[in-house]
Amino acid sequence: MPLISRFPDIDVLHKKHVTLCGANTSSQKAYLLNSLHKKYNVAFLIVCTNDEEAENLFRDLVFLHKELKNIVYFPGWGKNIPSLEESSARSVALYYLLKHNPSFIITSIKGISQKTIPLSVFIDHILSLSLNDSVNLEALSRKLQEMGYSDSPLVDGPGLYSIRGYILDVYPPHKKNPFRIELFGDAIESIRSFDPQTQKSIEEFNEVNLIPVREIILNENFIKIFLKKFKEHADKTDIPKKIRDDISDEFKNRIFFHGIDAYVPFVYEEPSYLFDYLSKNTISISNKPWMETVFDSPLSEMNMESKDFYLTHTDLLEQLEKFSQLFFQDISQGIEGEIFFSFQDHTDLKLKLKSHVLKKETLLDPLFEHLSIWKNQEYEIHSFCFFDCTCSFCFGEKVFRKSSFRYRPWIKVRKNVTISSNCKSYFRAFFNIFGFYLFFH
Repeated sequence: MPLISRFPDIDVLHKKHVTLCGANTSSQKAYLLNSLHKKYNVAFLIVCTNDEEAENLFRDLVFLHKELKNIVYFPGWGKNIPSLEESSARSVALYYLLKHNPSFIITSIKGISQKTIPLSVFIDHILSLSLNDSVNLEALSRKLQEMGYSDSPLVDGPGLYSIRGYILDVYPPHKKNPFRIELFGDAIESIRSFDPQTQKSIEEFNEVNLIPVREIILNENFIKIFLKKFKEHADKTDIPKKIRDDISDEFKNRIFFHGIDAYVPFVYEEPSYLFDYLSKNTISISNKPWMETVFDSPLSEMNMESKDFYLTHTDLLEQLEKFSQLFFQDISQGIEGEIFFSFQDHTDLKLKLKSHVLKKETLLDPLFEHLSIWKNQEYEIHSFCFFDCTCSFCFGEKVFRKSSFRYRPWIKVRKNVTISSNCKSYFRAFFNIFGFYLFFH
């Protein structure tokens, strides 16, 4: 029996409301979504109940799909006041949406409901630097600061830059390493990534894109908009003069203070939402039943309400209605529009393995027998393990070195599971495997 018993027809996928029943865990949902994408080549917007659920689904999809740029995670603010890391992650996600047309966009109800940088503004602030381009370093430095980059003598983290003579070091938040851009006069002569620890060059490039570090751009135009809108709000709600003056001064001085991204509603005339960055052919998918959620205001001390930052429940549902919608539901209700998927467990294998626990020489025989049967039936086999050493021992060179099975050492284990590298007993290591999911190939 294959892992998934049936696939819906593509016409069914593009109906307004379809419910998928039977996929109850993050791994099952990830496999189902990845299989549907491979079969029909459609893009999914997956709206999870919260960010923890979204992170788990993201990791499972990365494991199965492997093309990281094809999977985008757009987080919500973990706390009411957004951190630099959260804002940068959202900016990187928006860039990948524009640049790579990803197949999976994963977010939470909170993430998709939050206002963000307008699409047109984000596009205007993607700086593309290519070989032989003419560059004014002083003007470029001002532009980078407007986009949230910080001038630093050592460029060893995302969002930092430094100019020394005719050399620009800059660390875009969407890149693994910083870049060194060397000029000859005003012309770019070379673009190279480098190791921030050793300063050694890694790879040469013909061009590099620099994206906003945050969701707020502090240029003259947006500062004027902020001062006008913030004054109107402060006058209307009687915010104390000292508080309004302190906040206004930080904007005038272009200071990216902690939590500045919460002021998105004041900075832009019409902020965007994640929806504005999506293709109209995207299929949205969320859990059923849909739970109405009201989030706290990030700036309650400024007399701002939740609706100033988030879509209301009604507005969010209205936006989702613009897309074809799928829903995950644990148990079938037996109503029209439901598609049921059957997932297979391997209780029988676990029992056989336990019966061999004291037989050191034949401990793995039941597993070998099952693997041979499954391979002959053209199953693709994935094992999810608690410990890296379990994967390494059981699916690495020590056990399966004479077989056709392959261990992928880059596999990451689940959240909140301790990684051990001291499993000396091979049966203890082996029984840390909590199950097999068989993927029909």
